[in-house]
Amino acid sequence: MRTFVPLLIALLLPTSALAQVCGDAVIESPEQCDDNNAIAGDGCSDTCEIETAFYCNDPFDLNEASTEEWGASSSWSITNGGLHATQLTNTAASVLVLDNFDPSFVPATFDTGVLVTTDDDFIGYAIGIEAGDSTDPTADFLLIDWKQASQSAFSTTAAVGLSLSRVTGVPSNGDFWGHNNGVQELARGATLGSVGWSDLAVYEFEIVYDGDSIQLYVDGSLEIDLDETTAGVPFPDSGNLGVYCFSQQGAVFEWTGNEASVCSSVCGDGLIASDEDCDDADSDAGDGCDDSCAIEPGFTCVGEPSVCEDDADSDGVPDVDDNCPDDPNVDQADGDGDGQGDICDPCPIDNPDDPDGDGVCTSVDICDGDDASGDTDGDLVCDDIDPCPIDNPDDTDGDGVCDSVDVCDGNDVTGDVDGDGVCDDIDPCPLNNPDDTDGDGVCDSADPCPLDNPDDTDGDGVCDSTDPCPADNPDDSDGDGQCDSTDPCPADNPDDTDGDGVCDSIDPCPADNPDDSDGDGVCDTVDVCDGDDASGDSDSDGVCDDIDPCPVDAPDDTDGDGVCDSDDLCPLDNPDDTDGDGVCDSDDLCFGDDATGDYDNDGACDDVDPPPGDDDDSAGDDDDSAGDDDDATDDDDSASTGDDDDATGDDDDIAIDEPGPECGCAAAPGGNAPAGLLLLLPAALLMRRRRA
Repeated sequence: MRTFVPLLIALLLPTSALAQVCGDAVIESPEQCDDNNAIAGDGCSDTCEIETAFYCNDPFDLNEASTEEWGASSSWSITNGGLHATQLTNTAASVLVLDNFDPSFVPATFDTGVLVTTDDDFIGYAIGIEAGDSTDPTADFLLIDWKQASQSAFSTTAAVGLSLSRVTGVPSNGDFWGHNNGVQELARGATLGSVGWSDLAVYEFEIVYDGDSIQLYVDGSLEIDLDETTAGVPFPDSGNLGVYCFSQQGAVFEWTGNEASVCSSVCGDGLIASDEDCDDADSDAGDGCDDSCAIEPGFTCVGEPSVCEDDADSDGVPDVDDNCPDDPNVDQADGDGDGQGDICDPCPIDNPDDPDGDGVCTSVDICDGDDASGDTDGDLVCDDIDPCPIDNPDDTDGDGVCDSVDVCDGNDVTGDVDGDGVCDDIDPCPLNNPDDTDGDGVCDSADPCPLDNPDDTDGDGVCDSTDPCPADNPDDSDGDGQCDSTDPCPADNPDDTDGDGVCDSIDPCPADNPDDSDGDGVCDTVDVCDGDDASGDSDSDGVCDDIDPCPVDAPDDTDGDGVCDSDDLCPLDNPDDTDGDGVCDSDDLCFGDDATGDYDNDGACDDVDPPPGDDDDSAGDDDDSAGDDDDATDDDDSASTGDDDDATGDDDDIAIDEPGPECGCAAAPGGNAPAGLLLLLPAALLMRRRRA
């Protein structure tokens, strides 16, 4: 895609008339064509005349175009010597038709676009259109159109994008707009099918058409590729090229293709052009002249229009006239004049070839009579009178038997009883056929094993050919499927269970390899120890005594202190007696110096227990059973209930007696128990719990 510049639409200045020159791409009288060369044989001769059976397009010139309109009048402007067309108005559907310019002759190439920024309607091309199609109910052509944007009008909707349609009859503008009725949409662009053209942009269009298929390229990209078989509708075989505009002002079309005449033969017109082998007035294949006017294999074609006949050998002579229809012989030579060409005549110099029908040509036939059998053996005696027609000589040994059926070369009066082809008088085994199958010098009829040489190698009474172990007698002593001669352990089945190379019958440990690793006289499979295990495993812990650190203990050392359980005073403790008081830690109530024990049984060892005789009775008082201090009534106060200075029987608080002289402790602030005692009691209790 390119952008338009003002120079694109500039009108070319008229040029002065040129002298007529064949090959300058300009048709000037008396020229019929001008294909920009002066070469004959391409349809336009070296004198610019149209050659036989060719048709030539006029050079591209929009000045010679006609206008087809389906409504309001269009306004086409033709410039640049007929190469450029512009639609100046917003008009109904309109086609500028290039008469005598068949698009199937040459690819049509244009620069196409819209020069204005207003409106968004259709631009495109018509393929196979004829002058008068806008009003012809039999009209049938292809239409390429490209809409810039989707739009509703004429009670229908036009879809944005590039498409190919078939136009038949006389459609309305609404049909052109919405692709309805007489405008049947066949395909949309591969990439531009729903993309509109852009304002002020130039697009390169190339249309390749051959009457059966169409390819459309835009800016080098293949947008539409369709044939009439895929489309399901016929394409026009002939017609002209036209540029199309509908409701779009400023649409421009600039021809960029070949400006000279384009010539082509027309296969199927009945005329044979220089680039055709035949032309049978149709474009059907399979009838001798194919759809490109080439002679098909197995046919020959002559005349205009061509008449094609079967020609199996493709030598140019029809089978009905060919004296050798299956062998190419253009010259049709027939030296003996018998109607059969020399190339396929078995007797090309004989007429008749073989009157007696013996397959021998007359010129070399030695028999004058009825020698249908000929002289097969070449003994110069015709077969019909030859006693031995296939033997030369007939009967070498003179025994009255023709050589071909005589089984003996000498005196064969004894015949050949066994029918082995050896006469009995010289046959070593005249009753046997074959004589001696195994070649052991014994005739088959007298040979106990006629197929074996030797007959019975191992002498077990079984012929070698049927003996599973022809070298062994017995064959397989242990019945393991191995012949004794190849069985490493002929007495054992299996041979060597543990694979130690010792047959089971002599292996002290047939299941062990090695047998006794530690040499203790015990096979490995039942030996619990790998070393010298004479001491056994006394404690049954799976460790042999000679390597067991504690051979009588299982487990060996429960507390892991390096002392076997049987020798450990405290087998559950590591260390055994932390405080050295002779009591194992697991049984020791106290871990400190607990020689004093727990005199008051309060759970605190005496060495950390406050005076063991204080505050330890069940009444919670000091040393007596009445709950007071040393007397049976109270603690020197005026209360009669036995308490110390307060109503609850304690020392000024609700929990602990007031310290007396016998405690020997200083009172805590507020009259509470000594702080050291309060801390030691929980600790002692904790230690006791840990030992419990």
